[in-house]
Amino acid sequence: MSRWIGGFGGTIALLAAPLLAQSLWQVHIEAAGRYRTEGRFEASEKAYQKAIEEVSGGGERDPRLAITLQNYAFLHHVQGNLERAGDLYEQALKLGKASLGPNHAEVGRCLSNLGSLRMRQGNYAAAERLLERAVEIKANSFGAEHPELSSTLANLGVLYFEQGRYGEAEPVFRRALAIDQKAWGDDDPRLATSLHNLAGVYKAQGRSLEAEKLLEWALGIKRAAGDSGAAGVANTLVSLASVRKEQGRYSDAEEVLLEAVGIWREQKQQDRARFAIALNNLAILYLAWGRADKAEPLFESALSTLKSSVGAEHPRVALVLANRADLALQAGRLGDGESDLRRAIQISRHALGLDHPQLATCYDKLAGLLVRRNRYGEAEKLYRQALTIRRRTFGNAHPRVATTTHNLATLLHSKKRYKKAESLYREALKSWEESLGDNHPRVATLLDNYARLLREMGRGDEAATIDARARRAWAAIGRLNDGNRHRRNRS
Repeated sequence: MSRWIGGFGGTIALLAAPLLAQSLWQVHIEAAGRYRTEGRFEASEKAYQKAIEEVSGGGERDPRLAITLQNYAFLHHVQGNLERAGDLYEQALKLGKASLGPNHAEVGRCLSNLGSLRMRQGNYAAAERLLERAVEIKANSFGAEHPELSSTLANLGVLYFEQGRYGEAEPVFRRALAIDQKAWGDDDPRLATSLHNLAGVYKAQGRSLEAEKLLEWALGIKRAAGDSGAAGVANTLVSLASVRKEQGRYSDAEEVLLEAVGIWREQKQQDRARFAIALNNLAILYLAWGRADKAEPLFESALSTLKSSVGAEHPRVALVLANRADLALQAGRLGDGESDLRRAIQISRHALGLDHPQLATCYDKLAGLLVRRNRYGEAEKLYRQALTIRRRTFGNAHPRVATTTHNLATLLHSKKRYKKAESLYREALKSWEESLGDNHPRVATLLDNYARLLREMGRGDEAATIDARARRAWAAIGRLNDGNRHRRNRS
């Protein structure tokens, strides 16, 4: 399956530290913050360094030093300099606890930002500890319904979402949305993050109608705020297109994606990467729609734009190459697809390391292609490598782990290695039922495959039971789709 870039996956909230009383130090801090928002990162860094020099004489117990370091870390964080940002957050956290106390609101802000950074680095265990502590401190400092708490709840929900813990993410996102609604009402643009995050959970669970309603709400808010030409609207349009594509509403998805492409085409040079991502997603839509002739030039444009804006070795280039491989696979150009995937693997290894989940995605795709080329030994090895990375990154219960587990099971099934295939089918089924529910297309497809395996093993009665479960799942999915179409036709 081609990888849709952007849209869902959760929106992380970062908080710059607030400022203290007016002083030369504050002049530097304010200038640094202004330069940062303008994208003048070099000037911002110099201003932060001046602010650090201004307060360095006060010693480590001067709270201004902790606040400065947190702002300085924030600058590196938003630029993607994660290692440097992490070091600065750690320093700020240590100094903040010493100068302000371990339960101070400022410490909670720093914990929240550091938690979001650790999550981005894939260190989910550390991120969870940091974010849960940040929620506790902020709730005690500001109150359980203060909007300051919402941003950290959003980060915690994103953490759960990234690990496939959708059942835990949903109430956290609901709580954040309730706080935002109480603080600002139903039509404030600040609701958009919470609406997007909750919609992402619903989409992942196959609850596309509920996801669509939330995204339409967010889009309406942004348009009413006069934000029709901004990148924020385009982000929502990309997410909405993803939902409509899942529903098979390709024409509706095309309409909103074309609008997003138009918005990003008009943005400044630094947004060319987002323009390329919109082109990639439009190509994926056309590929699913069976319009490969329209997909191919879009993939080419996306690659050209990305290479000129972020460089040929950027991880997003690898993702687009991996998606273009699906086009080659569909056209029967297996050699071209393999070439794209091997190049994507090379880029991902160099840019992200040997244990990054993007590399697992590339391994999984290449394994599927090699199955088509009857190179089963290589394919099995790649599936197992992908599975190792995904288990290490997400844990055993994540739906992406289940995807690779299911793919490996089908390979072993085809080679009549029935016992191991059955074990993997059962493992994937348990994971998908817990994360996606009983009536999801992936679950129904797996049940079909499992029933076929059982028949081949001569276990007809068990196969009939699994077949019945599959039929119930497909019937429920059909009723849901019919209901969605009926409700759309009435609207």
